[in-house]
Amino acid sequence: MSIFNQNLKSPLEVKVEWRRTSSKPPLTLSISALMLNKDNVINKLEDFVFYGTPSNGNDIISSDKSITCDAINFKDGFGTESSYKMNLELSKVSESIDRINIVVSINAKGDSSILPAFDSLTKAIFSIKDAAGLTFIAELNKTGESLCRCITVGLVRRYGNSWRFEEEMELKLGGLELIYDEYMCDSIINNTPFNVIGDLSIIENKYKETIKQTTITKGGRKNVFERTVEVISTQIGKLTGASEPQKPWKGHRARHNPESIEVTNITSQEDNKNKRKPWKGKTKTTEIKSDMTGQFASRNKVQVQQTHKPWKNQNPKQKLDDDKTPSAPIQTSEPDTGGKRKFPKVKRPDMQSDSQGISASSSTPKRKFPKIKKKHNI
Repeated sequence: MSIFNQNLKSPLEVKVEWRRTSSKPPLTLSISALMLNKDNVINKLEDFVFYGTPSNGNDIISSDKSITCDAINFKDGFGTESSYKMNLELSKVSESIDRINIVVSINAKGDSSILPAFDSLTKAIFSIKDAAGLTFIAELNKTGESLCRCITVGLVRRYGNSWRFEEEMELKLGGLELIYDEYMCDSIINNTPFNVIGDLSIIENKYKETIKQTTITKGGRKNVFERTVEVISTQIGKLTGASEPQKPWKGHRARHNPESIEVTNITSQEDNKNKRKPWKGKTKTTEIKSDMTGQFASRNKVQVQQTHKPWKNQNPKQKLDDDKTPSAPIQTSEPDTGGKRKFPKVKRPDMQSDSQGISASSSTPKRKFPKIKKKHNI
């Protein structure tokens, strides 16, 4: 069904597809929307929606959010073929807007003395379609003008509460700057000329800055940190000969990403105070003292590992019964020393006095002293 003289159903999809034989000079096609008042003038710069309108990195959105279009693809959009789309939500258009002119333009990247026109393209198909399926299609590469780089394809006019599409094919022997100077009010042209907002080199620099800021906002710094840790861990693994890279220290990771650490066990401060780390070695059942008074507590009966030999005052053959918790400390052959290690006493030779002299219980020979005869005076 023809789109003419029919009330349009929002939203509208506007599209242009193009192809050419060579990618030089670099150029791209775009769609612009001129939101005009009843005097056919643009009163605000925001009502001129084109490829130079500020974008979020992916799409260009008008100030009233009624128009959304593609941002120029600076990576692949200057090749031999591509496409450009725009969507119009007519219900969101301001009441001060009477009609919307739709313009297709060729935009060159960089300085070029010879700019190609529409007739140099092998394909340039324009289409507009509403939500009900009403469609209008036009071929733009058969204009017959070698200098035509900008075409006003048609307009969407307001009729009360409805909108209708009208074909108004108008060729411009120049670029989009001619359309800007024709419909923009004089005050905006004097303050903001087109070469300031329409230069593709300036727009490309802003586009790269927007992508950079978006990457940082989405956590780029954390990703850089993780990549750095991964590279360092890989290098350490190569130097040490490890098959897998070493994991980073969790304490260092906690300051940057606390959620990455898995908490496997949470204990109270009292439990941590009474808990002692096990020794490495053979497992032996023994008891841990609860304080410095020398008393043993049955609740602290744990399995620990010892690496040293048992003390001499401890009977290693004596074991605790796992089923019954003793209420008294283990009885050993030696008395309780209050937690201090007791060393065996060194036996010293017992010295005994004798009427004939001093004798020792050791293996040393006894020394005999001669008896002294006392003289008695008569």
